[in-house]
Amino acid sequence: MKGKTIYHLTWTLMLLPVLTLPALAQNCFIVKDSIIAGSRASAFSRYEYDNQNRIVRITHTDSAQLNPGRYDTVYYNSSGQIDKIETYMDTSGGTWVLWRTTVFTYSAGKLSRIQASGTNSGTWTMAHDILYDGSGQMQSIVIDQSTTSGNIDGFPGSFIDMVWQNGNVTQLKMVIGSDTIPVGGSFDNKPNVLAKRVPVDGAPDILQRGFANNLIELVTLAPASLMGVPLPANTKLIDREYTYNTDNNVETFTEKPSVFEENSRTTQYFWNCITGMRNLQNTAVQLFPNPAVSSLHISAPLTNEMPMHILIRDLAGKGMMQLQVPYGTAVDVSRLQAGIYFIEISAGNFNGRSRFIKQ
Repeated sequence: MKGKTIYHLTWTLMLLPVLTLPALAQNCFIVKDSIIAGSRASAFSRYEYDNQNRIVRITHTDSAQLNPGRYDTVYYNSSGQIDKIETYMDTSGGTWVLWRTTVFTYSAGKLSRIQASGTNSGTWTMAHDILYDGSGQMQSIVIDQSTTSGNIDGFPGSFIDMVWQNGNVTQLKMVIGSDTIPVGGSFDNKPNVLAKRVPVDGAPDILQRGFANNLIELVTLAPASLMGVPLPANTKLIDREYTYNTDNNVETFTEKPSVFEENSRTTQYFWNCITGMRNLQNTAVQLFPNPAVSSLHISAPLTNEMPMHILIRDLAGKGMMQLQVPYGTAVDVSRLQAGIYFIEISAGNFNGRSRFIKQ
């Protein structure tokens, strides 16, 4: 809210359905999203999947940066539910530091608690408990004040008294400090794009990933106040617009200025609707020499003007090198130990994967 200091309320694009990643419509996987207009334009994220089509890593590159500045690693339990998400930050040119950890707890198969802790803005911790009604429908997401400490980075309140209709929350109350704000939501009839991501940012992500459809607006249902700031009835807390591609997947997602979004931002999504990230055809990528001693050349159906984002992993899946180079530039692999490595190349809408031997 312009001119006022309000807790950091995060309504970002991270989420899955309430418990675990489902089979995606038309077998389509997000491989990249990129901010194409508004604040943070040119920032983008890339998604990686395991052999069960679950997101295991999201790498974020901010605008004006050549190399990624943050990545999220997702861990799953034996039941296939998200167990933990670790967020790492590049603090000084390749020095990665654990910045945030989010832990998920389940009871009778349902998500019952999400607890986040971090070191940004000093050491902090925060937890929310998820409660359900007699029919198993999510009823509230309540902050546990007894475990909250430090300068928390996330939503500092609760969501209660949820009213569900056709798989979406049409009414609820937000409780932030001593303020209670009745709000209502409106939705389109398209599959929720946010349900194809992971809930890095706590309570708002947990709420939004449970929706069947894309949230268009969140408005106040009656006059209220937030941190002493009056909010008339029908004040837009969230205002969004979507466009869709021929596969009925979200192509662009625009967040318009509102109480929770001061600046406009448009994100474009890039999809793989054939095989998913894990089975990208190797025939489109050729590597030479292979085996390689010090330099590795890459041939792919790209133009000379298109930079390549490159990620090299060992056989255990551990990331060994990550860089961005112009197409046609040899990759220096001299620092790698002898062995077999996987290489993932992405540029624009192209994504390819292959492997090579380092001598």
